Amino acid sequence: MNDPVDVITLQNQLEKLQKSLEEGFAAFGASCASAERLTPLGACHEEWAAYDACLNDVSKGQRDFQRLKHHLEAVTDANARIKDQEAQLKQMALDKESLAPRLGAAAYEAYLSGHGQELIRFVDPVFHDYAAACRSCSDTALGRLKLHNLERGSRKLFIKAGNLLFADEKYQLVPNASLVSEVNALLTRESEVRQNLASDRESVCGVKGMTDRGRLDAGERGLRDRQGQLERLAGAYGKAVFDQIPPPVIQQKVGEKAYQQGLQLLALQEAVSQVSQRINRIEGNRKAEELEAEIALQKQRVQLLEEQKKELDKQISQLYGEMNELRRKVFKLRGETHV
Repeated sequence: MNDPVDVITLQNQLEKLQKSLEEGFAAFGASCASAERLTPLGACHEEWAAYDACLNDVSKGQRDFQRLKHHLEAVTDANARIKDQEAQLKQMALDKESLAPRLGAAAYEAYLSGHGQELIRFVDPVFHDYAAACRSCSDTALGRLKLHNLERGSRKLFIKAGNLLFADEKYQLVPNASLVSEVNALLTRESEVRQNLASDRESVCGVKGMTDRGRLDAGERGLRDRQGQLERLAGAYGKAVFDQIPPPVIQQKVGEKAYQQGLQLLALQEAVSQVSQRINRIEGNRKAEELEAEIALQKQRVQLLEEQKKELDKQISQLYGEMNELRRKVFKLRGETHV
């Protein structure tokens, strides 16, 4: 009787069952191994020792990998912050460049009005000659033109004065509360960003050599290999325990979970056996049918040869008859009385 399920479907089913069985032995082995230290099972110690040593190696590898991964992620984040902080500082430098002439202009107004003696003494070297030149311009067309030309060059002086006020931290002398507040906010942000930048750069340098992506990838591959080896050793230990230690002992010393896993293994083994038998039966029938077809072909060949043999025997008989006739003719020609 032909099996209604084709072999390919059964082979796929068998492959899945065998994979589940291997995974089941590994899970069963891991469950039993966790109890071995506290309640020795009295057997399979060599398999357990190999598994336990590999487990320790995998645990160490996981810690090393996580540490490398943490360092790489931390450095990646720090590098991103460093890039952002450097961009912020560049922008703040531009902001300071725009604030410098405003500070200088405010300082010049105070200088002209005589407001703030400390500020006046500080900026006097910058503005003295310029202010004197401006005051010397008469209220004539030529004087106004001269004053206009002087004022066109005032921005450079304002920038110079503003930069000096920044450099010597004298900007707070400028009698413009809103402008001073704006400068304070900018410098406070700049100081914070510089501190954060220095901290992030130091953190990056502190883990130099531990943030190589290639090293991390190699560590991950090595860890996967060791985890695969651990899985195989767990399976080998599980098979050994399953074969050597009775289920009641497992239930008593390891626990209900391992006992249920053992029952599942029995069910999987039975399923594997049944599917294997079905495949063998189908394969056996297929091979038998092939042999029967070969027998039928051989039978046809035998029949053909037998027919050919009959024809050849007939031809041979005819040839013998012709040979005898020829002999009689020979004897007759020679005058001999009998053949």
